[in-house]
Amino acid sequence: MECNVASGRLGFFDQRFMLGFTASKNSGKCSQKPVLKGFRSWGKFQDPALTSLANTKGTKARMNHENTLKGEHHRAIMLVGWGPQGTLDAELAVRRLPVLSEYDVYIVSDYDLTLATPAQHLKVEFELPHTLRKAEAIASYSPTGYSSILYIDSDITLLEDVPFVFEKAELHGLALAIAPTYLLDEYRTFGRVMDREGVPQQGQVQYQAGLIAFSKTPEVLHVFKKWIELGFRHTDIWIRDQPQLSLSLELSSFQPYVLSKNYNFRGLFEPAIGQIRVWHSHSPVPANLNSYSEPYPPRLLAKDTLRPLRRFEIDRNWLHFYWRKHLMPVLYKVYVRLFRRK
Repeated sequence: MECNVASGRLGFFDQRFMLGFTASKNSGKCSQKPVLKGFRSWGKFQDPALTSLANTKGTKARMNHENTLKGEHHRAIMLVGWGPQGTLDAELAVRRLPVLSEYDVYIVSDYDLTLATPAQHLKVEFELPHTLRKAEAIASYSPTGYSSILYIDSDITLLEDVPFVFEKAELHGLALAIAPTYLLDEYRTFGRVMDREGVPQQGQVQYQAGLIAFSKTPEVLHVFKKWIELGFRHTDIWIRDQPQLSLSLELSSFQPYVLSKNYNFRGLFEPAIGQIRVWHSHSPVPANLNSYSEPYPPRLLAKDTLRPLRRFEIDRNWLHFYWRKHLMPVLYKVYVRLFRRK
C-alpha cells in the first residue's frame, strides 16, 4: 500500500508540523488529518483524552491510553530513505528482517519502491537536508495508533526478534543505546553547537540514533520537536542528525531507557560481550558473531571478524589468573593422586 502525504508545497513549519496521518494495513486506506495545531503548540493534540494525558505523570496511564488505540498490530517497525539508492537500501533492510508477522512495517521515503516487501510505503516530500530527513520522518510521518514503534537505519540487521526493546519504549517512552563515540561535547565539532545553545560541556552522553524505539507520548513528541529545531537551527555547524537528538534529550530533561550496546552493535572502538542481537554496519554479519564459549573476556572486531581478546591483553595480573585458573587445578589433581591415596 502506498500513501502519498505530500499535499502541496507549504512551508516546512506550516505543513510538516501541522499535518499527520493514519494508516491501516487492514483497511488498505490512508487518510491525512490535522494532528497538531501548529509548530509552537506541538503538544496540544486535538484528541482531548491525549491532551489531558500530557499532565499525567504515570507511565502506566500513558500506556493504557495508547493501548486503547491499538488494533490487531500494536507495534510497528519503521525505516526511512530518500532518493532511489536510499529507498532501495530501506527495502533491502526490510528483506533482512526476521519473520515478524506481529509487526507492521513502514518505509517512509520520497521515491517509489521497486522491490516486493511486506512494508507499507508512505511517500513524502522532505524539507530538511541530509540525515535530518530521518528526524523529519520520525517526528512528522511516523504512523499513529501503535503502542510503540521501532525505527532502524537501513544498514541495521535484526538478528532476532527484539520484544524487549518495544517493552522498554512502552515503559519509558524512549529506548536507545549509547554511541561508541559516547562523549557528546567532544564529538567532532558538536561542542560549538552546545556553546551556541548555552549548554555547558560537561561530558554529556551521546546516544546512537540508528535504532530508536519510542512511544508517541507528548513528552517524546516534545523531544522530537526539539530535535528538529536543533537540526534546523545549526545546519551551518552540523548537518547530521545523531548528536542533535542527544542534545534534545539533555535540553528536555528526558531520560530514555539505555539499551545495552548488543542491541545496536557498531563494532567501532568497542568490545563484544555476550550475544549480539542487532548488527549495525554496512558490512555483512560476521559468521562467528555469536560464536563464543564464555562472554568474558570480550571479543574484538577486526577486519569484519570477531576474535577473542586474550587475558594478557586486558588483565595486568594475567599470570596470576592463568596460574590460579589453569595450573593450580592440574597440580592439585596430581597432589591428590600422589599423596592422598589410601
